[in-house]
Amino acid sequence: MTLTVLVAFLLPIVVFVISLAGFGWLLEGRVAGPYQTPLALVLALSVTTGSMLIVRVAVRRHHKK
Repeated sequence: MTLTVLVAFLLPIVVFVISLAGFGWLLEGRVAGPYQTPLALVLALSVTTGSMLIVRVAVRRHHKK
């Protein structure tokens, strides 16, 4: 039960924060200032969504066994 709660609530937040910081750092100096944060936000959201879809598929396959 605890693992399910952690995966459902904590993992998306952690993935989003880490990817937002990482993309912010990567885009620094490469993209104009006003576009850095929105672009980092879009990239972080897509990484978080993709990772949650992968986790969802993995959990479904694991429960079928």
